[in-house]
Amino acid sequence: TASSDRYGDVVDQSSWLLDSFKKNGVILLNHRQDMLPIGRATKIEVVDGQLEVEVEFDLGDELCAEVARKVSKGFMSAVSVGFQPNKSIARAELPTDHPAYTKQAGMFFQQNELLEVSVVTIPANAEAVAKQITLEDLQLKRMINTMIKTELLSMPDEAVATLRHIISIEEAADSIIVTYAKAPSSEEEVEEEVE
Repeated sequence: TASSDRYGDVVDQSSWLLDSFKKNGVILLNHRQDMLPIGRATKIEVVDGQLEVEVEFDLGDELCAEVARKVSKGFMSAVSVGFQPNKSIARAELPTDHPAYTKQAGMFFQQNELLEVSVVTIPANAEAVAKQITLEDLQLKRMINTMIKTELLSMPDEAVATLRHIISIEEAADSIIVTYAKAPSSEEEVEEEVE
């Protein structure tokens, strides 16, 4: 948000530069750029003066799945942005009628290039928190992936060889349907016409 953070800084929400981030929407843990991402941004935009991001956690990774669980259960609920400011000014130097003006210390950052979004334990901006998490969706996807892997490992090798990859996973009222692409047969079947 455009609220003053714990350092006295304000990040302008109307001038975000998001093009590069949309091409590489990495979600990190505590701004750790030396670690692999824990997820990716599936959507990012400024809505009602607030930067909003939708996150897809990498549930196939144990650490990422644990962070997703902690977020969904409310043990962690904060996010933070890593950005490159292109324009900054001390808040005390802003016009006195500017919403971010203050005599206190702090900077006003504009035209910021978003580099990454992190799930963090303590955010600089106290208003940067998760709005909506659906644990059931996270658990269902993880459960389906585990079941599929278990099922494939128990199948004979020749049966597994006929399955290329998963095309879709659909949830119906009373079932879950997993659709696989079928690998091409090595022997073509010839149908004989009956006269």
